[in-house]
Amino acid sequence: MIAEVGHFRGFPPDGIPFFFELQEQQSRTWFAANKKRFERLWSEPLRALVADLTAALGDTYPGLAEVQPHFFRIQRDVRFAADKSPYKTNVSAMLPVRPTVGDDETIPGMYLSFGLDGGLVAVGCWQLEREKLDAYRRAVADDATGAALGQLVDRLRKAGFELSSHGELKRPPAPYPRDHARAELLRRKGLAVANHTIPDDLLGQPGLVDWLADSLRQAAPLVRWLDRTLG
Repeated sequence: MIAEVGHFRGFPPDGIPFFFELQEQQSRTWFAANKKRFERLWSEPLRALVADLTAALGDTYPGLAEVQPHFFRIQRDVRFAADKSPYKTNVSAMLPVRPTVGDDETIPGMYLSFGLDGGLVAVGCWQLEREKLDAYRRAVADDATGAALGQLVDRLRKAGFELSSHGELKRPPAPYPRDHARAELLRRKGLAVANHTIPDDLLGQPGLVDWLADSLRQAAPLVRWLDRTLG
């Protein structure tokens, strides 16, 4: 369950200037001295946003009430990165749409991010392991289930969403033909949709919750398709 937090009132206006400072400093000493600012400007509002969004989506995604959201660390993993800057300039969170059942961890998840690159909301199965990926591609290739998915994707694109996944092949894998009607979906190694069109002026307002909730409700049919196909 989500810990008790206050309601979301918007990200404070000095949050973006904070990230510009962090981008310039990239210093552990500086961040330690400014950690309370980070918590006030970004960490605490994000937790409040996720709590309010979970409540707002209860009818559409009832399983959300039973999951624990994951809040990503502000520290970057630089072990294999050319850029050794220790801090991100965004905050982000992820939460599955329902609890795990048994050993199956292939559950569509919601992802939120806010910072210098703007706001982002995404949902789906961004990366699939081999067995689930094979099941996904069989469903995409099927005339009934695949056609239904194609229609869902078309509607979401018209609503401002973009397709996203962890990698994409240059062509559909065997045994699927290169000219398959849903070749684009067959090439993907997962399937999520992302919306980058969050109005900037909403980031500082409680109305951001309603905007995100509406966006995620639009994506619910795709989430149900993925959960039914892969779960």
